[in-house]
Amino acid sequence: MLGRIAPNLLIRIAGRTTEAGIPPFVDLLRIAELSGNLPATDPSSTPAALLTRFPHLAEVTFEDVVVPGPHGPVRARTYRPPHPNGIGLVWVHGGAFIGGDLDRADAHWPSLEFAHRGIRVVSLDYRHAVRGVHYPVPSDDVLAGWRWAASHARELGVAPGALHLGGSSIGGNLAAGVAKRLRDSRPGTDTIPAGLVLVTPFLHPFGAPWPTGMLERMRAATTNAVVSPEDLTHMAWNYAGRRSVLDDPYAFPANGDLTGLPPTLVITEEIDTIRTSGEDFAERLRAADVPAVVRMTPGAAHSSMSRPAEPTAQVTLDAVAEHLLGRWSPRAA
Repeated sequence: MLGRIAPNLLIRIAGRTTEAGIPPFVDLLRIAELSGNLPATDPSSTPAALLTRFPHLAEVTFEDVVVPGPHGPVRARTYRPPHPNGIGLVWVHGGAFIGGDLDRADAHWPSLEFAHRGIRVVSLDYRHAVRGVHYPVPSDDVLAGWRWAASHARELGVAPGALHLGGSSIGGNLAAGVAKRLRDSRPGTDTIPAGLVLVTPFLHPFGAPWPTGMLERMRAATTNAVVSPEDLTHMAWNYAGRRSVLDDPYAFPANGDLTGLPPTLVITEEIDTIRTSGEDFAERLRAADVPAVVRMTPGAAHSSMSRPAEPTAQVTLDAVAEHLLGRWSPRAA
């Protein structure tokens, strides 16, 4: 039932709003605890609406599959390109660790678009950090999904050494954390991603520092939500479940050693307090001799790919596609 609640009623249920015009994270968590997910509030981003807005995407076929995982089945969706090019991407959606699914706009829309350009996509779902679920459960789900995709790469039509891993927002956190787990697994037991694609990723346990006045300037520049430092802290604590996990290098990938990670593309968005997390991570990757490139989408608020009607969403998506298609290389930038 909650999945069909209109945005204004959702805010009334939460009982209060932040300066950004959305319920604080603790109230969103209450809703997610009741429903198991956050309600979709944008009818223009449903799967049916996406095909109306982008009719070329009807050429892409997709299929839901179930992947075995240590905590039970993991939902996934495979996307078959009309003209495959051998490149593969395992993609993870966002949702503040407490919401989202395979129909969420930043899961379904980019998967369709990348597949339309020839990329074989496996979109992953994961258990939310609600009702007693905390790290490492969502990370374990994504790791299981990656291992399934890697073991089926030939069957999926992905060329050797061409399977990438990426995600949006919290999905970027989960992708980077899994990449570190794969790096540290027993040699020869796991396929390492050809590259990482992190779009507006939340990688630090409290976000990275930003200049004084940045939050106020961002809120003045957009009608979209700008996440507060307090909400980032609550989100991190809820995912972690206990204090020690805030220092864990797999739960929050900005922690610990970054050497040996795959070449990485970080996409940030200008009006986003999480932007500095991606920027700091890329800088530290370079210091660890990992090829890393940052691309910022001007004028975009956090997670623009969850709002496909916005022009900035297409800019962000195009930057990822160009990277995966090899029009420029992190090693040459």
